[in-house]
Amino acid sequence: MQHKLAMIEPVGGHRGNELFLYNLCSGLQDAGCHTTLYTCDETNFDAFHKPRFDVKKYYRRIYGSDPVLLRGLRYLKGAYQTVQDCHRQGVNIAHLHIYHFANREFVNQLLLQQQQIKTVLTIHDVEDFVKFGQTHTLKKYRRFEKRNPHTIVLSQYAKKKLMHYFPNTPQEQIHVIPLTDKDTLYYNPERTKAEARKALGLNPDDFIVMFFGQIKKVKGLDVLIDGFAHALKGKSDAKLLIAGIPWKVGFDAFEKQIQEHQLGEQSILRLQYHPNEVKPDYFAAADIVVLPYREIFSSGVLVNAMHYRSAIICSDLPFFREYVKDGYDCLMFESENAESLAAQLRRVYDNRSLPEQLKGPARLTADTIFNTERIVEQTLKVYDQVMGS
Repeated sequence: MQHKLAMIEPVGGHRGNELFLYNLCSGLQDAGCHTTLYTCDETNFDAFHKPRFDVKKYYRRIYGSDPVLLRGLRYLKGAYQTVQDCHRQGVNIAHLHIYHFANREFVNQLLLQQQQIKTVLTIHDVEDFVKFGQTHTLKKYRRFEKRNPHTIVLSQYAKKKLMHYFPNTPQEQIHVIPLTDKDTLYYNPERTKAEARKALGLNPDDFIVMFFGQIKKVKGLDVLIDGFAHALKGKSDAKLLIAGIPWKVGFDAFEKQIQEHQLGEQSILRLQYHPNEVKPDYFAAADIVVLPYREIFSSGVLVNAMHYRSAIICSDLPFFREYVKDGYDCLMFESENAESLAAQLRRVYDNRSLPEQLKGPARLTADTIFNTERIVEQTLKVYDQVMGS
C-alpha cells in the first residue's frame, strides 16, 4: 500500500536526532512513501546533504532561554501549521515521536485526528527519566492510548513496560522496531585514531575511556567515575573523557566526585553538546566507550558506537542484553556496581588487543539488527495495519 506520510518529530537537530530521521525518512521515501519531515529549525542536515524527502521546519524557536509560555505558543503554532500542511498535502498517515507524554506532544496527535489523519506513535522513553525511581501515574498515558491503535517501541523491554501503561492495547498492536541510528552522513571509515585525536586535541598515546551523550541521573556517570578510580587511578596514561551536556542535572556532584578520587589530572571534561559532525572523531579517538546506564529503553549511543566500530562496555540491563552479547560484541558489568565495572576496565587496560576483538562483531550486530532496509520494511507493515484498521 502506498502512503503519503508525515514524519512529525520536533526535537530534530536540537539534540542530535538527525541521523535516525534522515535514515528512516530516506528509506521510506525510497520504498514508495511520499515522505515529509516536520521538525524544528535547529535541524540542519538539509543544508549539507540534499535529502530525497521533503523537510519543513514549522517548529521554530521552541528551544532556548525564552520564557516557557512563549516557547509553548510557538510550539502550538508549529503544530497547527504542520497539521494544516498535512491536510493540504493529502497526508493519510502521520508518524509521531513521543518522548515525554507531554501536553505539547498530545496536541499534535489531537489536531491530526481532528483532520481524520491516522496516526502511529513511536515512543522513545516509556518512563520519564527525570522521575527515575519515582512512581508513574497512568493518567498521562491514557489519553495517548485511547486515540492511537498502533504504537512502535524500540525494544522488547520497552514493550513490556508500555503494556503496564497501555493496559487496553492488544499486544499485537505494540510493535518492536529499533532505531536506525547509524551515521550515513558524516562517518569516514578511513579516519584513523591518530587523526581523530589530533582533531580533538587529545594525546595520541593515552588509554581513553569515554562517556558520550547527555548526562542524566539514569546514565550512571557516577558509577563510571567510581569504577574508573578503582581500576585506573594513578595510571598516568589512562584518561576519562566525558563528552556530553548535563540534562536536568547539575555537574557539581560529579566534579566533587572527581576531586575526591583525585582524578583531576586524569579527567578530560568536554561538557557541551557535540553535533553529529564531530561524533565520528570522538568514537574513533576512544579506546573503550562505556555505557554505565541504570535504565534505558533504547540507545543511540550504543548504535553509534557499534557502527563506528568502537569497543563497548555496558551495564547488564535488559535492553542491552536484548541486543548485544557479553564477550562477543561488548563487555558487560553488573548495573550500578562500580567494582564490577572496574574489573572490566582493568581487563581492557591490561589486554589492549581485547577492544579490537570486540569491534568487528559489534559492527556486524549494527549492520544486522539496526539495518535501515529491515527497519523500513517493519515500519511499512505497521503503516499498512494502521490504514487497514
